[in-house]
Amino acid sequence: MRPRTFIFLLLAVVGAISATVYYVAERGRENTLPEERLLYPDLKDRINEIAEVTVKDRDGEIVVKDKGDGWVIANRGDYPASFGGLKRLLLNLSEARILDFMTDNPDLYSKLGVQDVDQQGAASIQVTASDAAGVMLVDMVIGDRQRAGGTYSSPTYYVRASGEPRSMLVESDLEVSARPNQWLESLIFAVAPERIKEVSIKHPDNEYRYYRENEEEQDFALGNIPDGMRIKSKTLVNRIGTILDDFRVDDVSGKTDRAFGEEAVTTRIETFDGLLVNAKAEYVDGIGYAVFEIGNTEAATTEVEGEAIRLQETLGGWVYVVPFHKYDMLARKPGSQLEEISSDEPAPDPAEPPAQE
Repeated sequence: MRPRTFIFLLLAVVGAISATVYYVAERGRENTLPEERLLYPDLKDRINEIAEVTVKDRDGEIVVKDKGDGWVIANRGDYPASFGGLKRLLLNLSEARILDFMTDNPDLYSKLGVQDVDQQGAASIQVTASDAAGVMLVDMVIGDRQRAGGTYSSPTYYVRASGEPRSMLVESDLEVSARPNQWLESLIFAVAPERIKEVSIKHPDNEYRYYRENEEEQDFALGNIPDGMRIKSKTLVNRIGTILDDFRVDDVSGKTDRAFGEEAVTTRIETFDGLLVNAKAEYVDGIGYAVFEIGNTEAATTEVEGEAIRLQETLGGWVYVVPFHKYDMLARKPGSQLEEISSDEPAPDPAEPPAQE
């Protein structure tokens, strides 16, 4: 290589290095961050002043309010809210630490997921928190979580203050959802299967009864079996015992007298210790709705009477959106649980429990 050519190459490399150093230095001066720069420095001291929180995505919105005696979901008829998730979100917001400044170019927001929630294709979440006077303490758009592989102890997210151009990378667990079941007390029943004595399901065209004569019996009998049919699988029939076990709802549409249609199903559930649950359910446009009334039989103990009162006060009159597997149990038809009896076998007495194997 000629000396003159080498000198030109050396000067080019030095120039490139100098430009890079200048860019980094300028970016550092422009966006210098204190070691512990909080996203909301005053939030921790004012967290108890928060009276309303909204969480919004492109599909819906949840509005949670402090009513003095508890938090409720204001746009769900003041249904009780789950305080645990709300507390976690507010604490994590108060501890969110800015790690870096990112783009202020709206054309690049989609790369970080920090577009406004009403933009087409947006997957962002907008979170606001205000005090009783309506003063906004938090108003931000939460974007994508940064891919794993960083050196931080907590998750990192891209965020942007609503109405502000500059996006940021922050360290804190800001996982949040506008899905209703993340905010309401979704568990409404936790009745163990061994307590279930009888389930009667009434359709417009027929009625079915699952029952056990006593608590020692492991298997449910099925009444009203059509002639020429028998129970195909005890396992399938016995699943009815889980009808009120870990019963969680997806949403609540308010405390209203929903006009259930003619195809609605009514279900009566009785436990051995006297708890009585009556449900009405229907499936409309791919959504299962159910309403419950809770009471007790004359044989109920004082403890069960108290349980019935608490459940009725909490659940009575509310119209719930229930997951399909629970709606399917409330409205179950035994067709898939039966099979034809061959011509050389006698049909069982439908009033009797199935024979033990």
